[in-house]
Amino acid sequence: MHTRFDKRAEKLRIAARVLLGIMACTTAIPIFLALEHPAADEIIVVQDADSLADESGEAYKEECENDIEILVVFSDRSETKPFAGHNTTLEEWGEVPEWDIPQEYERAGGCLPESVRVYLYNLCREHNISYPLMLALIEKESGYQWDAESPDGSCKGYAMINDKWHQERMERLGVTDIYDPYGNLEVSLDYLSELFSRYHDANVVLMCYNCGESGAERLLKNGISSTEYSEKILAREAEISHEVYGD
Repeated sequence: MHTRFDKRAEKLRIAARVLLGIMACTTAIPIFLALEHPAADEIIVVQDADSLADESGEAYKEECENDIEILVVFSDRSETKPFAGHNTTLEEWGEVPEWDIPQEYERAGGCLPESVRVYLYNLCREHNISYPLMLALIEKESGYQWDAESPDGSCKGYAMINDKWHQERMERLGVTDIYDPYGNLEVSLDYLSELFSRYHDANVVLMCYNCGESGAERLLKNGISSTEYSEKILAREAEISHEVYGD
């Protein structure tokens, strides 16, 4: 498991703050407000973002009037690029319950920007799958790190999808990059929905998700109807449900 941007984003932030001290950015803020981007925790306006962006190769830039460029950085130290594909806002989708990832995961590099929360919440409603269940699954699988990888590199992203086994699903859903946070979650929920339609039991569905249907069926034949993996996720789902809905 790894996070690509922790150190680089910190360098970007420091360099940009130095530049901010010597330039006036009041004229650039209205320009930013006119742009369509996911909500961010920090807006950094710089005169020349190229020198900063070149270091990371990943910074998302937007050229504006008078050669002003805007670099947006989340306070959790992840650049906006992986989250810029969907301009998902609370205003567009309606109210979504407030919930923040636990601090220990945030300190370790995890993040769940508003655009992803809104997208996930509505995707869960579309598939009739518990929103707290998906949050618990993401927490267990990747610790909220959108670029997570299993040690052998086979499983990737928020929901740790093995793209080798989901090529047809990805093609059907139009997902070309399994690291894309939105595509990753869409593939995961489509798969979970399929599993629920077959097994109807959350423990069994999670067993299938974790060790494949053949592996889960072998366990069921041996009288095993839950695993440590499934039980931990369902227990965490109950905790998150209380935090989100207060019930």
